Amino acid sequence: YLDVTDHLASFGTAVRVAREIRRRVREERQLTVSVGVAPSRLVAKIASDFHKPDGLTVVPPERVQDFLDPLPVRRLQGVGPATEKALKELGVEIVRDLRDISLEALKGRFGKHGQGLYNYARGIDRRSIEP
Repeated sequence: YLDVTDHLASFGTAVRVAREIRRRVREERQLTVSVGVAPSRLVAKIASDFHKPDGLTVVPPERVQDFLDPLPVRRLQGVGPATEKALKELGVEIVRDLRDISLEALKGRFGKHGQGLYNYARGIDRRSIEP
């Protein structure tokens, strides 16, 4: 993960930075790189998986919900087989379904993990990016 927020003034847009990173890695290491550009770490990671092995997927802030809503909940961070099964028991299969469930209901069923599910279904990811 790379947070370029503080460097955009000198490098231009995040998309330009992503293209340059992909170009340099291909040129210097002969490797392909898939990149996701988005307003949060969660959405960027999911986006990076969309056009593998050598793609660039951009999700602008105003398109986050359109991007996430049709995805299976399994694509969200923290949704493994057990959580996926529990969500299916609640009628949740895609992210849009998850957004229909209140924070209180998610916390009641999943405890502290319910807050994460609530946030992730909205593209909110407050985890820091460590150097």
